[in-house]
Amino acid sequence: MDANMYTLSSRESFLWSYVDKKTLVVNFYCISVLLDITG
Repeated sequence: MDANMYTLSSRESFLWSYVDKKTLVVNFYCISVLLDITG
């Protein structure tokens, strides 16, 4: 039981880190587009 919970938590942490990196890339892209529009 504990092993299954550990693998689930590690998988969730991996997914969250992937989502965080993806949102960082999207935010950077949106900021660059806004700078291009205002610049």
